[in-house]
Amino acid sequence: MIRWFNTEHKYTLAAGIMLPLSVFIVPKLIALFAFLFIVAHFPFKIARFTPSKLIIPGFLILFYLINFLGLFQSSDLPEAWNKLETKFAIFAFGIFFLFNSNKSDTGIQGIKYGLVLGGFISVLISVFRALLLYSSDPKIIQSNNFGWALHPSFLALLLILSALCIWTIKSENKYHLYVKLAYTILVLFELIMLRSLGSYVCLILIILCLPLFLSIEKKNWKILLYIPVGILAFLGIRTGLKALSGDMSHSVDLAQEWLSDPDEFVVKNRNNIESSTVRLVAWTLSYHMIQEKPQGYGIGDSQDELNNTYRANGYTFYAYRNLNPHNQYLDTGIQIGFLGLFLLLFSLFLLLILELKNPDAFIICIGLCIFTSLFFESFLERQVGVMTLIFYLLLSQARKAKKSL
Repeated sequence: MIRWFNTEHKYTLAAGIMLPLSVFIVPKLIALFAFLFIVAHFPFKIARFTPSKLIIPGFLILFYLINFLGLFQSSDLPEAWNKLETKFAIFAFGIFFLFNSNKSDTGIQGIKYGLVLGGFISVLISVFRALLLYSSDPKIIQSNNFGWALHPSFLALLLILSALCIWTIKSENKYHLYVKLAYTILVLFELIMLRSLGSYVCLILIILCLPLFLSIEKKNWKILLYIPVGILAFLGIRTGLKALSGDMSHSVDLAQEWLSDPDEFVVKNRNNIESSTVRLVAWTLSYHMIQEKPQGYGIGDSQDELNNTYRANGYTFYAYRNLNPHNQYLDTGIQIGFLGLFLLLFSLFLLLILELKNPDAFIICIGLCIFTSLFFESFLERQVGVMTLIFYLLLSQARKAKKSL
């Protein structure tokens, strides 16, 4: 239980709440509130090091340092420094994870409340904007231009994280169950409005994986019956909503065409700016770039090199728009080569394996959704995406600390 009025803890709680709120509402202030969150945990003491406790800080610090080495491959130093600044929270929280604080539980609780509150405010903004604009243009309800200050894919992932996170907040009040259900339904409504392909994939993952891991955690195999129920509900919603059904069918058709011959797909779709097409084209060209230069192009020059590749293949509009690979794994490979890509993949895989040793169904699903979303957006190239990963790592580390007590 949080000691709400204890001087020692209330500032940490407030800092924990404000950090996710800044991500949802004022992303330009993320660095400030991340700094306040870390400072609010003083005083620190060095943690007892075990191999498992070193994985998260080791991954974050090494990943940032490899990105820093990419600075020396770059001719565009201002862009390189800009990317290092964007990712600096990776290094800062890597150091943070090396220490213990008796306020950590309060900070994590604040993170949970901040995620839920930020998601709720964002949903309210979306509903308000939709109702305000609906009378003038009924089709506006099918637009993804909702939320506040965030790209739809980033907002969708944060909302999924918040909806899973609310179920990890312990409460003995039976009415809180209805609050959690209502919030989850609101988030689902918002996800439909946002029309993010990555969020649909995450929802399917949750439907399949959440009951499975809950059944293992609770040792109750009857929970598995929720899998067919969830699948039928998803198919029913998909059938009833033409926009959702059309988006998914179109994406599946494009993926099948792309898989049959990726290079021919690139030739046939020059300057097509449809969302799924952009990703498939960017993935193909990015993959070829990594093949050509496995050591990477440098964090400052990677986008310029990608733009040159766009132009060489007739995608001048993509170059004009400065479109990134829309895939963090490929983006990492272009910037810092196979070494950075291997570190990213290996560390995320290792984190997931460790989660499976003592499964918490909701935390595992948060991790799966983040790792999956990295296939659809270059999340770590924006502070919002960096902090989304940090939130997951904070939740995961806090649970492991409790398990070890």
